[in-house]
Amino acid sequence: MNCPYCQSNIKSDNEVQYCKECGTPHHKECWDENGGCTTYGCGQNPVAKKNKINLGNFTIEQIEELNNQEISSEDNYCIFCGGKIETDSVYCKHCGNKVVVNLPEKHSEEFIRDYQNRYKSKLKNRRNKYTIITVVSAVVLLFFIPIVYFGYTYIEKNYFSEEAKIFRFVSRWKKAWESKNTNKYEYYLDKDYKYIDKTGETINKEERMKRIKLSFKNIKNIRLELNDFEIMFDSTDSNYVNVKFRQNYISEKINEEGTKILRLYRGQDTDMKWKIYREWFESMKN
Repeated sequence: MNCPYCQSNIKSDNEVQYCKECGTPHHKECWDENGGCTTYGCGQNPVAKKNKINLGNFTIEQIEELNNQEISSEDNYCIFCGGKIETDSVYCKHCGNKVVVNLPEKHSEEFIRDYQNRYKSKLKNRRNKYTIITVVSAVVLLFFIPIVYFGYTYIEKNYFSEEAKIFRFVSRWKKAWESKNTNKYEYYLDKDYKYIDKTGETINKEERMKRIKLSFKNIKNIRLELNDFEIMFDSTDSNYVNVKFRQNYISEKINEEGTKILRLYRGQDTDMKWKIYREWFESMKN
């Protein structure tokens, strides 16, 4: 950097003096020779010092004493280089950095109190925020846990339970009958299937399928209404179960209502899938 007074390079920090008002660097000798800063308009420029202090009848010794008292009343030091700086300095004359003047003790105490109050207020707001979040989370959990529990219980009961699987099996058998789908209808019958009709006659699977196929050809529409289900598992063998329900068979030729019992079976030979082992129907008409 160059000295604006002599236009030569300032080689070392020992040679430099910065203007305390505008921060412009000078040689110390050039500063002293010029009587201050060379920057036009700067308050430290001897040419720009327009406001003169009326010293009145003060002697030189009295003026120096007043200056010493004014300077000693403030012990301000640059936080960058540690050099002592004057009260009205904007820039440190030793290092050229913008100075941060030490606050009087009174102001420091007020600053600390203000900082503590702001910290406590911020901490209180944060705690209130966490409290609200905790309470809301707890309330959500109180509602969410029962919903999950009852939802899981409902799904377990209505989808994964054995009763639900049996009910779906009967529903598919009903749909195959209504749609007059012979292959699907036969699929739900066990290989040892037997049908006991309202007269007490026992019919094997082959004969039953002949009659079913004949009815499918002669009847256009079939509708089944199944109600009042009862599922009773065998007490000695869980692979057998009786399904009892109210059946209403409706077509353009027949309308018959009665009680039906399907005895279901599952085993290794059925890949543990339910099949109709026995079928009984008791008509409400005598």
